[in-house]
Amino acid sequence: MRFNPCQPIHYVINPEGGPEGAVEMVQEVVQLVAAATGIEFVYDGIRAETFEKVELTEKGLDVKRNWFQPEVYGQDKWAPLLISWDLLGRKSLLQGGHGGAGGSLPVDAPGVGSVLVSGGVVMDSEGSPRSERKHLMHEMGHVMGLGHVEDNSQIMAQGPGTGITRFGAGDLAGLRQLGRDSGCLPEVAPTAVGVTALE
Repeated sequence: MRFNPCQPIHYVINPEGGPEGAVEMVQEVVQLVAAATGIEFVYDGIRAETFEKVELTEKGLDVKRNWFQPEVYGQDKWAPLLISWDLLGRKSLLQGGHGGAGGSLPVDAPGVGSVLVSGGVVMDSEGSPRSERKHLMHEMGHVMGLGHVEDNSQIMAQGPGTGITRFGAGDLAGLRQLGRDSGCLPEVAPTAVGVTALE
């Protein structure tokens, strides 16, 4: 599953709890993803919004957010990507080396199939500043639709090497496949799939 690469992806940032320069770091990572995918990203500013739930389950980190907020973002728009920080360490979410969580919302549109329409990343506000950027790149890979790989030279490895600071060849190949190289998808508005409120 992927986003429509011919439609801009909007994003907002809640830097509270993040490191110094959090907004600039997010924008830098987003631009790396934009360059790899050919997708336009639009920064919609700072928001106080947070994820409603962040907890560790048997399947991994589970995050919950209202992906459709017509009173905030409009009746015909999905909520933009949200990138924020939280005290994940205090919730025992760092077991297994979690530095954050990232994912996307897929919807099934008639005649189109599954399309990603929104998503987000929550980073650990007590994480190591040295690995913050790497973790954010990893979680943004998940947002775009990438899964884990076993090659520790790639950002999308579950435990990428400590010296990894950029997307590897495999990461970039995956991001290209999720981007403009694979062609456009139809635009899917909340009204097109009958969404009035999310559960």
